[in-house]
Amino acid sequence: ADAPVVTVLVPTLNAKSTIKLCLAGIMSQDLRDLEIICIDGGSVDGTLKAIREFARRDYRIRLLYSDKVSYAHQINLGLDEARGTYVAVVEAQDYLEDDALSTLVGLARAFKADVVQANYFRREPDGEHFAEALRGLPYGVPFAPAEHPELLCALDGIGSGLYSRALIEGVGIRAREDAGQSYAYLSFMLKVWMSAERVLAVKKPFYHCRMDAQRGISDPSLHRFAVCDEFADVEAFMHEKALVNHEFERGLAARRAIEYRRNHHRLTEEYREEFVERIRPELLAARQRGLFDESLASEEDMAFVTDVLEDPEKLFRRVSGSRGKLLKDRFKDTGLGEVMVKPYLKVKRFIKRVRAGE
Repeated sequence: ADAPVVTVLVPTLNAKSTIKLCLAGIMSQDLRDLEIICIDGGSVDGTLKAIREFARRDYRIRLLYSDKVSYAHQINLGLDEARGTYVAVVEAQDYLEDDALSTLVGLARAFKADVVQANYFRREPDGEHFAEALRGLPYGVPFAPAEHPELLCALDGIGSGLYSRALIEGVGIRAREDAGQSYAYLSFMLKVWMSAERVLAVKKPFYHCRMDAQRGISDPSLHRFAVCDEFADVEAFMHEKALVNHEFERGLAARRAIEYRRNHHRLTEEYREEFVERIRPELLAARQRGLFDESLASEEDMAFVTDVLEDPEKLFRRVSGSRGKLLKDRFKDTGLGEVMVKPYLKVKRFIKRVRAGE
Protein backbone atom coordinates (compact mmCIF):
# COMPACT_ATOMS: atom_id res chain seq x y z
CA ALA A 1 0.00 0.00 0.00
CA ASP A 2 1.09 3.57 -0.61
CA ALA A 3 2.55 5.40 2.36
CA PRO A 4 0.08 7.70 4.10
CA VAL A 5 0.67 11.43 4.25
CA VAL A 6 0.68 11.53 8.05
CA THR A 7 1.26 9.02 10.79
CA VAL A 8 -0.49 10.05 14.00
CA LEU A 9 0.98 8.50 17.13
CA VAL A 10 -1.28 8.19 20.18
CA PRO A 11 0.49 6.92 23.32
CA THR A 12 -2.08 5.68 25.82
CA LEU A 13 -2.17 4.62 29.45
CA ASN A 14 -5.44 4.33 31.37
CA ALA A 15 -7.17 7.01 29.29
CA LYS A 16 -10.65 5.53 29.21
CA SER A 17 -12.34 8.85 29.99
CA THR A 18 -10.68 10.76 27.13
CA ILE A 19 -9.55 8.34 24.41
CA LYS A 20 -12.88 8.38 22.56
CA LEU A 21 -12.81 12.16 22.07
CA CYS A 22 -9.14 11.96 21.12
CA LEU A 23 -9.62 9.31 18.43
CA ALA A 24 -12.85 10.85 17.15
CA GLY A 25 -10.98 14.10 16.57
CA ILE A 26 -8.27 12.33 14.57
CA MET A 27 -10.72 10.24 12.55
CA SER A 28 -12.72 13.35 11.60
CA GLN A 29 -9.71 15.15 10.10
CA ASP A 30 -10.48 16.53 6.66
CA LEU A 31 -7.13 15.06 5.58
CA ARG A 32 -8.14 11.44 5.16
CA ASP A 33 -4.80 9.91 4.11
CA LEU A 34 -3.64 8.98 7.60
CA GLU A 35 -2.48 6.07 9.65
CA ILE A 36 -3.29 6.19 13.35
CA ILE A 37 -1.03 4.17 15.62
CA CYS A 38 -2.10 3.77 19.24
CA ILE A 39 0.69 2.52 21.50
CA ASP A 40 -0.59 1.33 24.86
CA GLY A 41 1.58 1.16 27.97
CA GLY A 42 -0.50 -1.39 29.90
CA SER A 43 -3.95 0.11 30.41
CA VAL A 44 -6.30 -1.71 32.77
CA ASP A 45 -9.27 0.65 32.75
CA GLY A 46 -11.08 -0.02 29.47
CA THR A 47 -8.83 2.04 27.20
CA LEU A 48 -7.91 -0.97 25.09
CA LYS A 49 -11.54 -1.95 24.61
CA ALA A 50 -12.34 1.54 23.36
CA ILE A 51 -9.43 1.53 20.91
CA ARG A 52 -10.41 -1.87 19.54
CA GLU A 53 -13.98 -0.68 19.00
CA PHE A 54 -12.72 2.31 17.02
CA ALA A 55 -10.30 0.08 15.05
CA ARG A 56 -13.19 -2.13 13.96
CA ARG A 57 -14.86 0.93 12.44
CA ASP A 58 -11.77 2.53 10.89
CA TYR A 59 -9.08 0.50 9.12
CA ARG A 60 -6.55 3.32 9.59
CA ILE A 61 -6.21 2.56 13.32
CA ARG A 62 -3.53 0.13 14.53
CA LEU A 63 -2.87 -0.90 18.12
CA LEU A 64 0.60 -1.67 19.44
CA TYR A 65 1.43 -2.94 22.91
CA SER A 66 4.40 -1.59 24.84
CA ASP A 67 6.28 -3.93 27.13
CA LYS A 68 7.24 -0.94 29.30
CA VAL A 69 5.28 1.71 31.15
CA SER A 70 7.29 4.40 29.41
CA TYR A 71 5.94 7.25 27.31
CA ALA A 72 9.24 7.59 25.47
CA HIS A 73 9.35 3.87 24.68
CA GLN A 74 5.80 4.10 23.34
CA ILE A 75 6.75 7.02 21.10
CA ASN A 76 9.78 5.10 19.83
CA LEU A 77 7.71 1.99 19.10
CA GLY A 78 5.35 4.14 17.08
CA LEU A 79 8.20 5.78 15.16
CA ASP A 80 9.58 2.34 14.32
CA GLU A 81 6.25 1.43 12.71
CA ALA A 82 5.41 4.80 11.13
CA ARG A 83 5.10 4.99 7.33
CA GLY A 84 3.83 8.54 6.86
CA THR A 85 5.67 11.38 5.16
CA TYR A 86 5.01 13.38 8.30
CA VAL A 87 4.55 12.42 11.95
CA ALA A 88 2.20 13.99 14.48
CA VAL A 89 1.64 13.05 18.11
CA VAL A 90 -1.67 13.43 19.93
CA GLU A 91 -1.75 12.58 23.61
CA ALA A 92 -4.69 10.46 24.68
CA GLN A 93 -6.17 13.25 26.83
CA ASP A 94 -6.10 15.81 24.01
CA TYR A 95 -7.79 16.39 20.65
CA LEU A 96 -7.39 18.24 17.35
CA GLU A 97 -9.36 20.74 15.36
CA ASP A 98 -10.82 19.08 12.25
CA ASP A 99 -8.56 21.00 9.86
CA ALA A 100 -5.37 20.64 11.92
CA LEU A 101 -3.48 18.12 9.83
CA SER A 102 -4.57 19.36 6.41
CA THR A 103 -3.47 22.88 7.34
CA LEU A 104 -0.12 21.83 8.79
CA VAL A 105 0.65 19.52 5.86
CA GLY A 106 -0.25 22.25 3.38
CA LEU A 107 2.10 24.66 5.11
CA ALA A 108 4.90 22.09 5.34
CA ARG A 109 4.66 21.45 1.61
CA ALA A 110 4.30 25.09 0.61
CA PHE A 111 7.29 26.24 2.65
CA LYS A 112 9.36 23.03 2.38
CA ALA A 113 9.54 22.98 6.18
CA ASP A 114 10.96 20.11 8.21
CA VAL A 115 8.86 21.16 11.18
CA VAL A 116 5.63 23.12 11.38
CA GLN A 117 4.95 24.19 14.95
CA ALA A 118 1.70 25.86 16.02
CA ASN A 119 0.37 27.38 19.21
CA TYR A 120 -2.32 25.51 21.10
CA PHE A 121 -5.37 25.74 23.31
CA ARG A 122 -4.77 24.93 26.97
CA ARG A 123 -7.77 23.79 28.97
CA GLU A 124 -7.56 24.31 32.71
CA PRO A 125 -10.31 23.67 35.29
CA ASP A 126 -11.37 27.32 34.92
CA GLY A 127 -11.75 27.11 31.14
CA GLU A 128 -9.80 26.98 27.89
CA HIS A 129 -7.20 29.58 26.97
CA PHE A 130 -5.09 30.40 23.93
CA ALA A 131 -1.49 29.48 24.76
CA GLU A 132 0.82 31.53 22.58
CA ALA A 133 3.92 29.50 23.28
CA LEU A 134 5.60 30.72 20.07
CA ARG A 135 5.34 34.41 20.91
CA GLY A 136 8.41 36.26 19.67
CA LEU A 137 9.14 33.87 16.82
CA PRO A 138 8.47 34.97 13.22
CA TYR A 139 5.10 33.65 12.07
CA GLY A 140 4.61 32.47 8.51
CA VAL A 141 8.29 32.72 7.52
CA PRO A 142 10.55 29.65 7.57
CA PHE A 143 13.68 30.06 9.66
CA ALA A 144 16.74 28.08 10.73
CA PRO A 145 16.52 27.19 14.44
CA ALA A 146 20.05 28.49 15.12
CA GLU A 147 18.81 31.95 14.08
CA HIS A 148 16.16 31.85 16.80
CA PRO A 149 17.42 29.99 19.89
CA GLU A 150 14.26 31.11 21.70
CA LEU A 151 12.58 28.23 19.85
CA LEU A 152 14.31 25.86 22.26
CA CYS A 153 12.46 27.56 25.13
CA ALA A 154 9.08 27.76 23.46
CA LEU A 155 6.83 24.76 23.93
CA ASP A 156 5.75 22.48 26.76
CA GLY A 157 4.66 19.51 24.65
CA ILE A 158 5.00 17.56 21.48
CA GLY A 159 1.42 17.60 20.22
CA SER A 160 1.06 20.93 18.44
CA GLY A 161 3.48 20.25 15.60
CA LEU A 162 4.06 18.27 12.43
CA TYR A 163 7.44 16.66 11.88
CA SER A 164 9.15 15.33 8.76
CA ARG A 165 9.73 11.60 9.13
CA ALA A 166 12.63 11.88 6.67
CA LEU A 167 14.30 14.24 9.14
CA ILE A 168 13.62 11.98 12.13
CA GLU A 169 14.87 8.84 10.40
CA GLY A 170 17.68 10.51 8.51
CA VAL A 171 19.25 11.97 11.63
CA GLY A 172 18.28 9.05 13.85
CA ILE A 173 16.13 10.86 16.41
CA ARG A 174 14.43 8.96 19.18
CA ALA A 175 13.08 9.82 22.61
CA ARG A 176 15.29 8.99 25.59
CA GLU A 177 13.68 6.01 27.25
CA ASP A 178 13.02 6.14 30.97
CA ALA A 179 10.53 4.46 33.25
CA GLY A 180 7.35 6.46 33.61
CA GLN A 181 6.29 9.62 31.83
CA SER A 182 8.58 12.29 33.30
CA TYR A 183 9.82 14.79 30.70
CA ALA A 184 9.59 12.11 28.03
CA TYR A 185 9.04 14.54 25.17
CA LEU A 186 11.78 17.03 26.04
CA SER A 187 14.93 15.54 24.51
CA PHE A 188 12.99 14.38 21.45
CA MET A 189 11.64 17.86 20.77
CA LEU A 190 14.97 19.60 21.32
CA LYS A 191 16.74 17.13 19.03
CA VAL A 192 14.13 17.61 16.30
CA TRP A 193 14.33 21.41 16.45
CA MET A 194 18.12 21.50 16.43
CA SER A 195 18.31 19.06 13.52
CA ALA A 196 15.78 20.87 11.31
CA GLU A 197 16.95 23.16 8.52
CA ARG A 198 13.61 24.95 8.14
CA VAL A 199 11.00 25.48 10.85
CA LEU A 200 7.70 27.28 10.32
CA ALA A 201 5.87 28.85 13.28
CA VAL A 202 2.09 29.19 13.03
CA LYS A 203 0.13 31.54 15.27
CA LYS A 204 -3.24 29.82 14.90
CA PRO A 205 -3.82 26.99 17.40
CA PHE A 206 -5.14 23.60 16.29
CA TYR A 207 -4.39 21.42 19.30
CA HIS A 208 -6.46 21.22 22.49
CA CYS A 209 -4.26 20.35 25.48
CA ARG A 210 -6.46 19.22 28.35
CA MET A 211 -4.72 19.97 31.60
CA ASP A 212 -8.08 19.46 33.30
CA ALA A 213 -7.96 15.75 32.45
CA GLN A 214 -5.93 13.15 34.30
CA ARG A 215 -2.58 12.78 32.56
CA GLY A 216 -0.07 9.93 32.82
CA ILE A 217 2.58 11.85 34.76
CA SER A 218 5.01 9.99 36.98
CA ASP A 219 5.59 10.84 40.61
CA PRO A 220 8.24 13.58 40.26
CA SER A 221 10.07 12.36 43.35
CA LEU A 222 10.61 8.92 41.84
CA HIS A 223 12.09 10.44 38.67
CA ARG A 224 13.50 13.62 40.13
CA PHE A 225 16.62 13.55 37.95
CA ALA A 226 14.84 12.61 34.72
CA VAL A 227 14.99 16.20 33.48
CA CYS A 228 18.76 16.28 34.07
CA ASP A 229 19.12 13.07 32.08
CA GLU A 230 17.09 14.60 29.24
CA PHE A 231 19.53 17.49 28.94
CA ALA A 232 22.51 15.15 29.14
CA ASP A 233 21.00 13.14 26.29
CA VAL A 234 20.54 16.29 24.20
CA GLU A 235 24.12 17.41 24.78
CA ALA A 236 25.46 14.00 23.77
CA PHE A 237 23.30 14.17 20.64
CA MET A 238 24.60 17.66 19.80
CA HIS A 239 28.19 16.46 19.94
CA GLU A 240 27.49 13.24 18.05
CA LYS A 241 25.69 15.08 15.23
CA ALA A 242 28.08 18.07 15.15
CA LEU A 243 25.28 20.46 16.08
CA VAL A 244 27.14 22.33 18.81
CA ASN A 245 27.01 26.10 18.32
CA HIS A 246 26.78 29.08 20.62
CA GLU A 247 23.16 29.89 19.80
CA PHE A 248 21.94 26.40 20.59
CA GLU A 249 23.98 26.42 23.79
CA ARG A 250 22.34 29.70 24.82
CA GLY A 251 18.90 28.29 24.10
CA LEU A 252 19.69 25.09 25.97
CA ALA A 253 20.98 27.01 29.01
CA ALA A 254 17.75 29.01 29.16
CA ARG A 255 15.65 25.87 28.77
CA ARG A 256 17.62 24.31 31.62
CA ALA A 257 16.71 27.24 33.85
CA ILE A 258 13.05 26.91 32.89
CA GLU A 259 12.81 23.15 33.38
CA TYR A 260 14.97 22.96 36.50
CA ARG A 261 12.89 25.61 38.24
CA ARG A 262 9.72 23.79 37.22
CA ASN A 263 11.02 20.46 38.44
CA HIS A 264 12.25 21.96 41.72
CA HIS A 265 8.78 23.38 42.31
CA ARG A 266 7.16 19.98 41.70
CA LEU A 267 9.37 18.15 44.18
CA THR A 268 8.59 17.82 47.84
CA GLU A 269 11.07 19.42 50.24
CA GLU A 270 12.46 15.99 51.02
CA TYR A 271 14.14 15.88 47.61
CA ARG A 272 14.88 19.52 46.78
CA GLU A 273 18.30 19.71 48.41
CA GLU A 274 19.44 16.63 46.49
CA PHE A 275 18.11 18.10 43.24
CA VAL A 276 19.78 21.49 43.80
CA GLU A 277 23.06 19.75 44.55
CA ARG A 278 22.75 17.82 41.29
CA ILE A 279 22.01 20.82 39.04
CA ARG A 280 24.36 23.35 40.65
CA PRO A 281 27.52 22.32 38.70
CA GLU A 282 25.62 22.45 35.40
CA LEU A 283 24.20 25.90 36.05
CA LEU A 284 27.55 27.15 37.31
CA ALA A 285 29.34 25.94 34.17
CA ALA A 286 26.73 27.63 31.96
CA ARG A 287 27.10 30.92 33.82
CA GLN A 288 30.89 30.81 33.70
CA ARG A 289 30.68 30.41 29.93
CA GLY A 290 28.28 33.35 29.63
CA LEU A 291 25.45 31.25 28.20
CA PHE A 292 22.55 32.65 30.22
CA ASP A 293 20.55 35.24 28.29
CA GLU A 294 17.81 37.01 30.23
CA SER A 295 15.86 37.56 27.01
CA LEU A 296 15.33 33.81 26.64
CA ALA A 297 13.99 32.99 30.11
CA SER A 298 11.72 34.72 32.58
CA GLU A 299 12.88 36.80 35.54
CA GLU A 300 11.68 34.01 37.82
CA ASP A 301 13.76 31.44 35.97
CA MET A 302 16.89 33.57 36.13
CA ALA A 303 16.26 34.36 39.81
CA PHE A 304 16.10 30.62 40.43
CA VAL A 305 19.52 30.17 38.81
CA THR A 306 20.97 32.99 40.91
CA ASP A 307 19.56 31.54 44.10
CA VAL A 308 20.84 28.04 43.34
CA LEU A 309 24.33 29.41 42.74
CA GLU A 310 24.53 32.17 45.33
CA ASP A 311 21.84 31.89 47.98
CA PRO A 312 20.14 28.50 48.30
CA GLU A 313 18.82 29.52 51.72
CA LYS A 314 16.81 32.28 50.06
CA LEU A 315 15.54 29.76 47.52
CA PHE A 316 14.55 27.40 50.30
CA ARG A 317 12.61 30.14 52.11
CA ARG A 318 10.90 31.41 48.96
CA VAL A 319 9.66 28.06 47.71
CA SER A 320 8.98 26.45 51.05
CA GLY A 321 7.16 29.24 52.81
CA SER A 322 6.54 28.11 56.37
CA ARG A 323 8.25 24.73 55.90
CA GLY A 324 6.11 23.62 52.98
CA LYS A 325 2.72 24.82 54.20
CA LEU A 326 1.44 25.48 50.69
CA LEU A 327 2.48 22.05 49.47
CA LYS A 328 1.19 20.41 52.61
CA ASP A 329 -2.19 22.02 51.99
CA ARG A 330 -2.11 21.03 48.34
CA PHE A 331 -1.34 17.37 49.10
CA LYS A 332 -3.21 17.08 52.37
CA ASP A 333 -5.56 14.42 50.96
CA THR A 334 -2.78 12.31 49.46
CA GLY A 335 -0.77 11.47 52.55
CA LEU A 336 2.31 13.24 51.15
CA GLY A 337 2.10 16.38 53.23
CA GLU A 338 3.98 15.22 56.28
CA VAL A 339 7.11 14.21 54.35
CA MET A 340 7.78 17.82 53.41
CA VAL A 341 9.05 19.14 56.74
CA LYS A 342 11.72 16.53 57.47
CA PRO A 343 14.72 17.74 55.46
CA TYR A 344 15.14 21.20 57.01
CA LEU A 345 18.40 20.36 58.80
CA LYS A 346 19.77 18.64 55.69
CA VAL A 347 19.12 21.79 53.68
CA LYS A 348 20.90 23.93 56.27
CA ARG A 349 23.93 21.63 56.08
CA PHE A 350 23.89 21.90 52.29
CA ILE A 351 23.74 25.71 52.51
CA LYS A 352 26.82 25.67 54.74
CA ARG A 353 28.70 23.60 52.16
CA VAL A 354 27.74 26.03 49.38
CA ARG A 355 28.93 29.00 51.41
CA ALA A 356 32.17 27.15 52.15
CA GLY A 357 32.72 26.71 48.43
CA GLU A 358 32.46 22.95 48.43
